[in-house]
Parts: sequence; structure tokens; C-alpha cells
Amino acid sequence: MKSLKYTIILFVSGLTLLQACRQETSYKQVRDEVIAAHDKLMADDEKVMNNKMKLDTLASPAYLLKVKTEKPETDTALLRREADSLRRVLDSAGNRMSEWMQKFEPGQSGKSNAEAVAYFEGEKKKVIKLDSLYQALLKQSGAYLKQYNFKEDEPTGEHHHMKM
Repeated sequence: MKSLKYTIILFVSGLTLLQACRQETSYKQVRDEVIAAHDKLMADDEKVMNNKMKLDTLASPAYLLKVKTEKPETDTALLRREADSLRRVLDSAGNRMSEWMQKFEPGQSGKSNAEAVAYFEGEKKKVIKLDSLYQALLKQSGAYLKQYNFKEDEPTGEHHHMKM
């Protein structure tokens, strides 16, 4: 009997301890994670904008003429279509981020902690998905621009020198 009593006390103590350790996640913590992911995405958005401007430069008549002069066999019509297509994809990603930002509701008053946590977890998944898209597009556009001697950290402008 003493052994059973001791086992029950241990069991109840264990459950109490387990419950105490398993505290509910605060919606503020998850919201902070979403905002941190958003802040990183905003820094990447600047890189996307810079790559879009470089693609504009690359597709400009003056730059295409320069390419044709330095490397006559280059299909500048194709070059322009590729640059325009890549720019549209970057624009689309930027628009998706803007739409997300417009719909995002950082204040969750009137909702329970669990409801707010669920909302922010869903938003975190969206931001992570956007971040993955941005990383892929930055890699793709960066590689494309590099072919035409546009450097990643170089400011945008018409002063690029081609090395073909």
C-alpha cells in the first residue's frame, strides 16, 4: 500500500512538473519571429530592387547597342526579352510581398493567445515562403547579371564595362 501511495505521489508530481514546463507559447514571441523574418525580407527586397534596375539598364537601347558593338554575334533581342522576363518575375515577387504586408495584422486584440499564435504561425509560414522565393530569384537574377559583368554590390547605372 505504501508503494502504491508513493507511486501515485510521484505520478501526480511528474504531471504537475510536466504541465509547468509546458507553458503556452506567447503570441508576442511568434509575432516577433514574423517581424524579424519580415525585416530580413525587406533587406532582400532592396537587393531585388537593385537587380531590377540593373536589368532595366541591361535592356536599355544604349546598353544593347554597346553589347552589339562589342560582341556583334549577340542576339540583343533575346537579351532584352530575357532581361524583361526576369524583371517581371522580380516585380511579381515584390508585389506578393507588398500584398502580404498590406494584409498583415500585427495587432490581435480580441483574440485569445492561442488564436493569435495560430495567426502568427500562419503568417510566419508565408514570410518564410516569400523569403525562399526571394533567395531563389536573387540567385537567378544575380547569375544572369553576372554574365554581363554586373556586380552584386555595384550600384546601378550606365557605367558597366563588359568583358566578353
